[in-house]
Amino acid sequence: MAVTYATLFARLGKLFGMAETIRTHQNNLRTEYADVVSVYSDADMFMVGNLAREIEARINDSERLLRLIQQDAETTLIEMVDDDLVSAYGGGLEFKNRQQALRELVRQMHANSSSVDGTTITIGTVTAGGSNVGNGTMLVSALASQTYAPTVVDYPSVKTELIRSRCIRDANTTRVSEKAEQFEVLGQRSEKHLDEEWPKGSGLRHVVFAANPSYTNGTGPGENTLRNSDFELFVSNAPNFWNIATGSAGTTVLSTATAYTGSSALEIVGDGSTAVKLTQAFNTQSGTLGRIKPDTVYSLSFAVRRNGTATAGNFKVYVTDGSTVLNNADSNRKMEISIAYNLIGGITTSYQLKTLVCMTPKSIPKGAYIVIETDTPFNTGCSIYVDHLCLAEMHRADAGGVAYQIIPGSTRFAYDDEFTSQITNNAEGEFTIEFDRFFDMQTLGYALPSNYAGGETISDGLIS
Repeated sequence: MAVTYATLFARLGKLFGMAETIRTHQNNLRTEYADVVSVYSDADMFMVGNLAREIEARINDSERLLRLIQQDAETTLIEMVDDDLVSAYGGGLEFKNRQQALRELVRQMHANSSSVDGTTITIGTVTAGGSNVGNGTMLVSALASQTYAPTVVDYPSVKTELIRSRCIRDANTTRVSEKAEQFEVLGQRSEKHLDEEWPKGSGLRHVVFAANPSYTNGTGPGENTLRNSDFELFVSNAPNFWNIATGSAGTTVLSTATAYTGSSALEIVGDGSTAVKLTQAFNTQSGTLGRIKPDTVYSLSFAVRRNGTATAGNFKVYVTDGSTVLNNADSNRKMEISIAYNLIGGITTSYQLKTLVCMTPKSIPKGAYIVIETDTPFNTGCSIYVDHLCLAEMHRADAGGVAYQIIPGSTRFAYDDEFTSQITNNAEGEFTIEFDRFFDMQTLGYALPSNYAGGETISDGLIS
């Protein structure tokens, strides 16, 4: 059994529509007031002094009505979801609150293939400041939870705004480790949810550290999950804490002094026949003590270059359960970087920083591990150098907001280095936007199941 969507969304649609009418009325009053005073000179403004003194107060009086509508929308949501559960199972919500009701509504809609119109989020190209010293980058993502926002690509609660990050502590001026500089990440100002100017921005302000590849065994945001992934530790050409599944130390797997950072890197030697493969298991003494979390956005990054001419070969770094890449069926979340030998700009004779935003599945399979491999062997005379590998959970100030990561490069960041990225929310799905306005989906990290191709089962036309 499921909530009667036609009734629930019809009721909420009427409440949302009434609130929209009030906000339009507020704007119209300001427009009409400006039209009135336009025909008065400064010297004669005293003639409409009463109106000038009271107009904003009277407009703001309607805010109380908006709050009442919000309260009634919340009550409608909670009581209808709870009544449905009581009718179906004899017991209702565990707690009669907004969060529990929304979680149940999302679950039921997904189970019954019900959806609202999807809202598209566009993440603009990350632009480095013109005077930056460091040659790293910033990653920005709006990827949504697969549990709390099923069928949704990006959180519709992400706001249109410019995201800006700026280095506020570096290794030159303070006691901050090189490659772990501190950045302040800023969005643009937010407005009250019921205000007619909402949304302006997310109000994001978050201080984070760069994801340092030399950090090991991490479990938190910005912490490298891997161990010896900067490849500074080798024994007889075998990298410590890595298992050489295919290939052999000293022939196809070597330590090289041609490093991106530090003093050494991993070299994979092409011989035309060996598909070299190195693995590192999570949460193990022999691999890394670091763990990956389910349903979480991660950054995957590394530096790579070649020596010699490549005429064959395919290089991959990925996270797997042993049979398939995690989130293999989801192109937005797949945990793999794959670079063919003939990919333009793929692997050159100079180190390049490769980055990916990816996401773990809802359930982490037992025995998951990360792989570095040449699944198609590189030709004799070509070597692949790998360094600066990092897999880290991305930072997120709000569960339904943007995720971000600062990725260091070969030249360390300096104070006032900055990055910007423009985010655009097309606000196409009216129910998704109004649910965020009334129920604060951004904080909760929830989103209604959505359809982006015009096949939604619940029409925005109910908002009237």
